[in-house]
Amino acid sequence: MSPASPFDDPVPRGYRVVLATLRIAVAVQCWGAAASWFTLEDSGGVLGALTNAGGWPEPTARLIMNRIAWGLLACGTFTLVRPCWPVLIGVTAWFGFVAALGPLQDTSRLQPAAHAARYLAPLALLLLDWWPPVVKFSLGRAGVGLFFLRLGAAATFAGHGLQALRQSREGGHFVELITGSMEHVFHWDVSTDHAQLALGVIGGMDIGLAIGLMLVRSRPIACWMGVWGILTAVSRVLALGPEAYPMVLIRFAHGGAPFTLFLYWYLAVKEQPAITVPK
Repeated sequence: MSPASPFDDPVPRGYRVVLATLRIAVAVQCWGAAASWFTLEDSGGVLGALTNAGGWPEPTARLIMNRIAWGLLACGTFTLVRPCWPVLIGVTAWFGFVAALGPLQDTSRLQPAAHAARYLAPLALLLLDWWPPVVKFSLGRAGVGLFFLRLGAAATFAGHGLQALRQSREGGHFVELITGSMEHVFHWDVSTDHAQLALGVIGGMDIGLAIGLMLVRSRPIACWMGVWGILTAVSRVLALGPEAYPMVLIRFAHGGAPFTLFLYWYLAVKEQPAITVPK
């Protein structure tokens, strides 16, 4: 191996931890997508697209989904062991395709935004940890990758915030997640009105966090978004039971993306102390 050139960009402190965290987030969401099909037969709308829009016979469409699910399991394993750009391009394309089905099937126009972390996290990992071949670290390439990660986290929170605000008026499955979680965990009987009121607060908070993440490089905002993203994913199991675990795994990037940003800003970016300039 040739010695590093003094003109090479220095590898940031803690960069391997950052990459490992992002690897885990992308791998887990791949496994979650596969498990959603194997255990819940939830294809994210792809099965309907194949049978209705595509005109495929249902047995053929199910066979295709089985192969895609096995492929996602393999992609998750490859990503955890050693990410490679062909696999990550496929993962990005798959989750982007599923996100686009919302408006195309007129089921959720906010789905591309709400799912943004799922397809931008593997794209960010592709740029941050390019292989093959092994390429030297580049601050420019890392900056673009982190921007995609930042954009994905912000868009996901903004999309969920808008969904929460809408359901705070009209009702929806978010209301059921709140009432079910409170009943199963704390044995509290939360009324629909109170759950919708909470959704209004949560929706406003999510949108505020999304705006804050894009405007400032804030460690507390990124850390809280990471924690909140995981908590909202776990609410599926709390409300619906252990069999809903794939719904948690597939949403892992919702918290993993902002938490990766937090780790990078905490480990790699050195904050300069305040300097008092004498008059």
